[in-house]
Amino acid sequence: MTPIVRTAVSTVLFLVALGTALAQQVKTDFDHQANFSPYKTYSWQEVKPANSLWSHPFSPDLVLAKVPRLSLRQQQPPV
Repeated sequence: MTPIVRTAVSTVLFLVALGTALAQQVKTDFDHQANFSPYKTYSWQEVKPANSLWSHPFSPDLVLAKVPRLSLRQQQPPV
C-alpha cells in the first residue's frame, strides 16, 4: 500500500470514528442539587431479573473493593 493510500484510508477511518463519537447523545435525569454527604452506610439487595440480559455486568466484590476509599461502611440487614 502506498503512503498516500494509507494516509487517505487512515484519515477516512479517523473522520468516521470522530463523527460517531460526536453523534453520541447522553441524557441523564437526576437532581444536581442532591446532597449525599449525610449518607454514611450502604446495603446490597438481591435482585433477580426476569431477563438475564438485564443482569449487572459487574460483581458486588468489585464494588466492595473500592468502598473503603469512600469512607462508607456496609449496613447490616435487619434480622
